[in-house]
Amino acid sequence: MSLMYPIRHVFRNWKLFTALLIGITLAATFFAGIWVKSDIASDQSFNKHLGSLKADMTFQNQFNYTNVPLVVQDILNVKVSQMLR
Repeated sequence: MSLMYPIRHVFRNWKLFTALLIGITLAATFFAGIWVKSDIASDQSFNKHLGSLKADMTFQNQFNYTNVPLVVQDILNVKVSQMLR
């Protein structure tokens, strides 16, 4: 019995329900678009600032997850005297 009231209300005012549904859909789309755009803008800004960052040492080697322990071991074996050259 409690479920019949909303169903009856929607069928009686189907124009109002349709307008409300379209409004909510447009609002959700609008805010989702703003959210995506802000995410893209922040990502671009972050990458731009990271690109201009000066680093003392970089690591650019392609490796897969099977040899990660070997890579970690190689990085840990680097001596301070080797980095100062």
